[in-house]
Amino acid sequence: MDGLPRDLNGSVAVITGATQGLGRALASALAELGARIVIAGREGKFARSVAAAIAGGHGVEALGVACDVARIESVEEAWAAAMSRFGAIDIWINNAGLALTGSTIATLSSEDFRAMVEVNLLGTMHGSKVAAAGMIGRGGAIYNIHGAGSDGVPVPGMLGYGTTKRAVQFFTQAMAEEMADSGVIVCGLSPGLVITEGFLREHARVAPERRASREAVVNLIGDHPETVAAWAAGIIRSNRDNGREFHWLDAEKIGRRKLAPDRDILSYYQ
Repeated sequence: MDGLPRDLNGSVAVITGATQGLGRALASALAELGARIVIAGREGKFARSVAAAIAGGHGVEALGVACDVARIESVEEAWAAAMSRFGAIDIWINNAGLALTGSTIATLSSEDFRAMVEVNLLGTMHGSKVAAAGMIGRGGAIYNIHGAGSDGVPVPGMLGYGTTKRAVQFFTQAMAEEMADSGVIVCGLSPGLVITEGFLREHARVAPERRASREAVVNLIGDHPETVAAWAAGIIRSNRDNGREFHWLDAEKIGRRKLAPDRDILSYYQ
């Protein structure tokens, strides 16, 4: 694809929701490969602090910008700030996400459902729209983060979140077709279960009688943000194909982990 960077060295990557969790780990992994980084987060002060840490830790330029992905005006402002600083944007990652779990549709509050739709779905659509408009004619790559439910398989207690991620998966496929031959690729990254601040918040709410069985599953399929981010950064560096969906966790990997029953990832966070 014309316009896509052949190497990340010197390229510019914008990551939404990058002040913590997988987003911050992605920023570090891409910076390690030489990319200049834009940390986009709801709190501008926090985003600037994280950007300074990325710059100091990896020796690359980094910018922190306030960005509320639920408001397209805010996304447009983040794009403009990044363009003003760097002059071009090569990679845009729609990572910002919100998972409020443990409820059925009968008990999930309308406020929580709306918040997940606004961040997970509308946020991805806003970021994709702004990035596509700015990249057409020059080239670039847009990556959307998929998640539980994006494959169409219901996950207990995650109806609201899963619904938004199923919609994101459809949106990614449809946008990739729409952008074919534009010089802009659109792909999905499915990171599996990542132990982020958001996950730990929701995990703390699990009833005591369910905790042991849940932790057994988490220790089987869960991963540190840095592990998944290194995998994703490698894909972003090497991929030139439009419309692909990349999965970190697959049946083969889970099968290998079952042969190591002592795998314990949660103890790291306790």
